[in-house]
Amino acid sequence: MSESGKSEPRQILVIVGSNSDLPQCGSGLEVLQDFESRGIVSVMCVYTASVHRNTEALFGQLKEICAAQDVDVIIAGAGWAAHLPGMVDAYLRFTLADTHVVVVGVAFEDEHDSRHTEAAKLSISEVPGTQVVYQDQAGQFVGPDGFRRACVLAAWGGLPRLQLPQPRPDQARSIREVLSTFCR
Repeated sequence: MSESGKSEPRQILVIVGSNSDLPQCGSGLEVLQDFESRGIVSVMCVYTASVHRNTEALFGQLKEICAAQDVDVIIAGAGWAAHLPGMVDAYLRFTLADTHVVVVGVAFEDEHDSRHTEAAKLSISEVPGTQVVYQDQAGQFVGPDGFRRACVLAAWGGLPRLQLPQPRPDQARSIREVLSTFCR
């Protein structure tokens, strides 16, 4: 709450993996623009960054945002392999130890190859231990309608409480050790 007793608008950042994803964002961005004009949200920006091709820049941006505590919700959408939502969530939790910023994941459709759409859906929903919000009562956030619903949820839906997950130790082993211990 602000000093005037009014709730502060939710701070939202939209990240998409590619400019080719932006056409699927139109109706959702219009919803956010309407909510912004009514003081319900403040949209920081629409940021295009491939987690595969712009990893360092993306993570640098996330680090700055979290250090300034300028964002409440990140709507992260991508197509095909759709690693963006899960990687944003993992970086926030495991690297930055952030339990404030909620990640809402959207799988963008590929109208020419349904396998790509299915891969995008699974890349978001099947990440072990993910805290990415990827569905509402109407189903998984997929394509233009899913992006619009994700925007409504981000603006004023109930958001989950987040926890810092327990990391797993990394280990280097010899081939012989792996074969004798795990492959018998």
